[in-house]
Amino acid sequence: MTTSLSRKMAHLASISYLASSRCKSIKYYDAINDSIQFENIVFDRLRSTCNVLVFYNKKNRDLYIVHRGTDTNGKYCGADILANIHIIFGNIKGCINLKNRSETTEKVIRYYKKRRMVRRIYGSGHSLGGTTLYKTLFINPYVRKNIRRTYHFNEVYTSKHSKKTSKEIKKRISNIAVHYRTKCDIISKFMEFSKPIGKVVTIKKIITFDS
Repeated sequence: MTTSLSRKMAHLASISYLASSRCKSIKYYDAINDSIQFENIVFDRLRSTCNVLVFYNKKNRDLYIVHRGTDTNGKYCGADILANIHIIFGNIKGCINLKNRSETTEKVIRYYKKRRMVRRIYGSGHSLGGTTLYKTLFINPYVRKNIRRTYHFNEVYTSKHSKKTSKEIKKRISNIAVHYRTKCDIISKFMEFSKPIGKVVTIKKIITFDS
């Protein structure tokens, strides 16, 4: 089961991969902006980094924060693979990638809220991006409090961190996190053995990024 919002968040997660190769390029802004297939949504280059991309809906003032997935063959490949290893083995405190993404997400939300520019805040991420966004909900109270819903697509998942979490935090995350996994995806297959907090939706194939 997909919704118009989940398809939108999947699309933004998809085009976030452009950041892995063009983040320092002058064409970076145009490449991302030209790839957006939804009206009224613009890319906020000033608030974005190579790991966390920011999109804003000029019409309804919704904010979309996207954590980029693993850069498999670009200049961020090594750092992203290391982040995956840290997360899989539960070394949350030692994962600098996660720490930076969490802090950037909070900074973006504070910026928009301070200027009263935002009505609703959504998060999205595919693969590593889905996992760092999910873990951010555990380690960052400000993000957890202010984000309305998060969409995680085929993320690398481990349950070690959630076992240390209070009932109140688990309840909050269960109300906002939606995990999409494809039936035959090897990575998201782990959700069958260790279900994450939140709603898990199994679909036959990944939501098409151009839908």
